[in-house]
Amino acid sequence: MYNEKKPGKNMTDILDINRALVLNTIRETPDCSRAQIARSTGLKQATITKIVHEFINCNIIIETSLKKADRGRRSIGLALNEKHSKIIGVRLKRSQILVGLYDISGGNHELISESIDIANGAGTAIMKMIHIIRQLLNIAGNEQILGIGVGLPGLFLKDEGIIAVMADFPGWEGRSIRQELEKEFGLTVYTVHDAYASGLAEWWFGKKREGAHILLSVSMEEGLGAGLVIDGKVYFGSQGIAGIGHITIDYNGPPCVCGNYGCLRNYCTEGAIIRKAYENLVQNPGSLLNNYVIIDLDTIISAALRNDTFAATLVREAGTYLGYGLVNAVHAYNPDIIVLSHQFSKAGNLYLDAVREVLKKRLLPSIYDKLRIEFSSLQQDTVLMGAVALVTDLIFMNPSDIVGHGTVAL
Repeated sequence: MYNEKKPGKNMTDILDINRALVLNTIRETPDCSRAQIARSTGLKQATITKIVHEFINCNIIIETSLKKADRGRRSIGLALNEKHSKIIGVRLKRSQILVGLYDISGGNHELISESIDIANGAGTAIMKMIHIIRQLLNIAGNEQILGIGVGLPGLFLKDEGIIAVMADFPGWEGRSIRQELEKEFGLTVYTVHDAYASGLAEWWFGKKREGAHILLSVSMEEGLGAGLVIDGKVYFGSQGIAGIGHITIDYNGPPCVCGNYGCLRNYCTEGAIIRKAYENLVQNPGSLLNNYVIIDLDTIISAALRNDTFAATLVREAGTYLGYGLVNAVHAYNPDIIVLSHQFSKAGNLYLDAVREVLKKRLLPSIYDKLRIEFSSLQQDTVLMGAVALVTDLIFMNPSDIVGHGTVAL
């Protein structure tokens, strides 16, 4: 049997691992004490004291107010230093660009959004993105910018850093936004699929991950994306296209831009339900939707909640189709919790019950009973927050850069 040789670890590697443990413990549990870190990590108090001192000197963590500890003692809490450094988060949508200035705890300080017209091409949109980023850099002034995180739609190949396919948005294929932004600003840029970014946001900033090891975040806005997060780390797959939007639920179904047929995204997304509403409106003359010139998802959900039979059917069908796809996802990934983004949240149980009904019917009771499926509780844009979380992840994986340079060197 072939035994692959694993590289050994020297003292510098071990120290860096310990630094990362301490830093991420503080990230996960703000205001934790040195004693709590020791219990959580198993590290000796002397080791923790030394590492904490290093990070305080580098302005990455700060001491917070005294808190009650064991046996009535008072201990000093520790937290990330939100005032020291900033991260820029960027989200590219098919009709909009959003750019935000965040601290390393995920707090938003500025947010700028501008509409884009796909007819004007990718080059024009990227120039607008650059313009907005420059505005936020001017707002940040002399503050240290640790990096730029960019959430992208479509089939995104992570190693190449390019979009392979973006439905209804030609001209992006093969372009490296990462390279273009790095050349423009001289900062390190991290690009990630928007669904993976949302998964990271749910893990780090949502309340749903408590007690979970595997979280699946599902977004149904302009397409259908899914981000699988395992103990805080995104599962990308070998090329960065792992997800559920392009799994087949009907092998005789319509062709998809990805080259497949009968893809899930063509049945249960926001665009799919709106398209179906228009196609079947004539056959439903009594529907409230006939009173609107333009039909959007909010219009459909509003009509459904006012007992419009046609609109309610559209909402339930969207949930049912998503349920079919999630059955496959549960068997493939076995998540503890599935978090659905806000698109259908206004429909409440009308939608969620349709999803759960399929899962309950098609999963073993022992599997279904341990699965949680809920809407997201996050109010900010999850893609922006997740892009920022990714930058923080990658920085905290190499804490020697922080200690070695007095700040983060990217």
